[in-house]
Amino acid sequence: MPKLKLVNAKSNETAVVDVEDLRNPVFDIVRNYYQLLSVEPTYESDETVKTFLKDNVSLQIMTKKVSFKDILDKNMSFKDIGVENSMKIGIFVDDGAEQLQSKSRKSVGDKIKFSLAKVSNPLNHVEKKKESNTIDGSMLGIYDGESSKSFDRDAVAIAPSKKLAINEDDGYDAEVTLDDFKNYYEHIRRNSSNDFPDFSEKRKEEIPECHIRIKFPDRTILQAKFSNTETSELLYDFVTNSLEMPGSPFELYFAHPLKLVKRSDKLLLIRDLGFEKRTSLIFKTHERNVPYLKKSIQLRDIFEEERKQKAKVHDKDSLVSEIDLKKQKLEKKMAKFLKLSKK
Repeated sequence: MPKLKLVNAKSNETAVVDVEDLRNPVFDIVRNYYQLLSVEPTYESDETVKTFLKDNVSLQIMTKKVSFKDILDKNMSFKDIGVENSMKIGIFVDDGAEQLQSKSRKSVGDKIKFSLAKVSNPLNHVEKKKESNTIDGSMLGIYDGESSKSFDRDAVAIAPSKKLAINEDDGYDAEVTLDDFKNYYEHIRRNSSNDFPDFSEKRKEEIPECHIRIKFPDRTILQAKFSNTETSELLYDFVTNSLEMPGSPFELYFAHPLKLVKRSDKLLLIRDLGFEKRTSLIFKTHERNVPYLKKSIQLRDIFEEERKQKAKVHDKDSLVSEIDLKKQKLEKKMAKFLKLSKK
């Protein structure tokens, strides 16, 4: 029986719901969870609840956000909004709607319990989690004071191109002088200094989000954004929901050096696992069924993406100082001299 995990994006309250048939209307099941919907229980008529949901509530499934107005007007089922199996669904309630509630949540606690007792499939588990990593791998609530907004993954799949990349010679002379050795040694010494170990931790805390690229065996790349409050569990959930065959077992590895990304709902991507602003991962599986990704994910040509990145780098390079340019030239000379450059 499919299990749906309903999560209020602002309060992080969670409910696990057993759904016998995903063709059942969304309203018939979700309406009973008043605490998650931030609406007062109503026993006289469904119209009050429907009006509130139409004006103030929306659901997020993967990267798609569906308003309750469309759900009610079209009497949509879970299958109609893209739910195929067990997954997490985010519930977003407008801030203004909560302020209009005349009573606090505690004042209607008894009514909520009474309402939940009438549900055919009662609430299995409701708790308010302290962690902020309870939302599906394809969305996240980010809060600033009393406001909330949806975190956009901006997920895309980048298809390999038939063109061949050309590694052109940079033209630098490989002859190295004694001064070059001294400067290069000083440059390495400064960058490897561990006099201020707390700086790295502080820098991790200041990274708001990371852009992750996952390379598949067929050279396809899945790219998405994750915030500093998300865990590796959400990363694995996101990849699973992006696969053409979600049941296929797989593992994710850091590319350099090759290291397994542990799956855990306790390990934060940036703070605990050391994800940078831009991180490359490798998708490993014993399955050989291609394509790996769903066709519904937006495709981009890999060389078109590289062209845009090079254009951004070129604009940024125009502001680089003369000292930075000398450092870059020195590093390339040393790499050639030490035979570290690619053949």
